Amino acid sequence: MVLLKNTGGVLLPATPKLTELWCCPRCHSDLQQKEEELTCLDCANVYPVFDGIPDLRLPGESWINYEEDREQARRFIEETRGLALPDQIRWCFAAREGFTPEQIEVRVSQVLSAVSHLTRQVDEWLGDCFTPGAVSLDLGCGPGQLIAAAAQRGHSMMGIDVRLLWLLAAKRVILAHGGQPILAAALAEHMPLRSASVKAVVSLDVIEHVADVAAYLAEIDRVTASGGTVALSTPNRYSLAAEPHVGVWGVGWVPRRWQKQYVRWRKNVDYPYTCLLSVGEMHSLLREYTRLRPFMLVPQVPDYEIRRFPSYRKILARVYNVAARVGALRLPLLAIGPFFRVVAVKTATSYAREVGKPPGEMNNLRPDGVPSNHPINHSIINTCNLSASNDNALYAPDISALTTQGKRGNRD
Repeated sequence: MVLLKNTGGVLLPATPKLTELWCCPRCHSDLQQKEEELTCLDCANVYPVFDGIPDLRLPGESWINYEEDREQARRFIEETRGLALPDQIRWCFAAREGFTPEQIEVRVSQVLSAVSHLTRQVDEWLGDCFTPGAVSLDLGCGPGQLIAAAAQRGHSMMGIDVRLLWLLAAKRVILAHGGQPILAAALAEHMPLRSASVKAVVSLDVIEHVADVAAYLAEIDRVTASGGTVALSTPNRYSLAAEPHVGVWGVGWVPRRWQKQYVRWRKNVDYPYTCLLSVGEMHSLLREYTRLRPFMLVPQVPDYEIRRFPSYRKILARVYNVAARVGALRLPLLAIGPFFRVVAVKTATSYAREVGKPPGEMNNLRPDGVPSNHPINHSIINTCNLSASNDNALYAPDISALTTQGKRGNRD
């Protein structure tokens, strides 16, 4: 079952061919395969293929060095033949500088255990991202745990990530869980997919790391078919908890131009390629660059995460989870909670024009702020075991008062 040209995300039974799955990321024209290369039939760009995974990355700003990544990919293919999956994952972490043996073992365990944790998310808040007979995209798929989790529920996903080495590991993770690896190395800002070619896009904890947030969102909008679903998650810029990547409190409250210096001062570590968003900033970006109509969700901290916390953080996390069940606290938690989720539907008209309508014309909102005729399955609001009258979902136009941040150009 593979995604073919101009099928609007529909899966058709066929033998996978790279030229049917992907297009040129520069001009979106067809590709021609010859041995271990793909060539664009229009602009003549040539893209190498590694173990069945095409490298469709365009030159541009990135947190990795492409040539070093390709060399590591070649070594991985040669040196991990015959190794068990944990040893293959271990090889990936050992190839990176700065990890102690103990840290490598923790990371390997996290990668392998994430499949079961993500299976629960597939069943819950991500449920509307999977349609029988359609393909979904995992944008920023890393080592492929979400694709593997979806496969265990009988769903098909394709994956894009900026790091080729992780995609080689993802191929093995997906195969180990009975899935079909459909993977490509590419930039989120320049996806090798035809317009309106996927029914759903899932991108978890990615938006805070892309070089161009506007291009990233515009690309998601472009490749998503009309009526399709988009799911995003990200840490909250204005969280009262420590910044999750560096463990430093208050980073998001510092003006962006000073954040790197602040982290260096507090912890003597670099803070590259990370730009956390607030709920208000996310709302403004979606409004300006997409036709996505979003719901903002207040998620709970999962038990498997809480178990790893020190005692005082366990207490705080459990208090937060209780508060997340209280309807009156939804707005404050969206503003200062540790992270938030977005589930959105691709509309035919500009979201900016839609939210500009008078409130009485906004699709007959229910009392809880959710449009009664919205195509999203309203069961997603029960992710935190809440009733429909006390849910954790907010329709985006109702949260604009959370922030005075305006358009992208007004961010500090």
